[in-house]
Amino acid sequence: MNKLWFRLTTAITLVALTAIALSAVWGNYQVSNQFRRFVTDNQMIELNLEPALAEYYSQHGSWAGVEDVFLNQPSQAWWAWTRHAHGMPRLTLTDAGGRVVYDEVGNSPLQLAHKL
Repeated sequence: MNKLWFRLTTAITLVALTAIALSAVWGNYQVSNQFRRFVTDNQMIELNLEPALAEYYSQHGSWAGVEDVFLNQPSQAWWAWTRHAHGMPRLTLTDAGGRVVYDEVGNSPLQLAHKL
């Protein structure tokens, strides 16, 4: 009877510790992921790219040469370095058809898949 009690206590303790460890790992992943998204969103707001891109498109009628908008942002180099250093995705601009018109690494003829 004493051995059975010890085995049950050990098994329950191992299951509980495993559940706690898995919860901690999953929670850390979720918090890190959401924090990266939060930082990226706030940096996008600080860069104020949306109005600059809208103005560029309305003046030129196309995205040709849009890389100048990104290169003229005062904190663009720091922002790109920070995001890449922390494993955040690179900045990519696509047109309405999903064709990449600007990529931080360089212009690319990629076609992004549309997600529904």
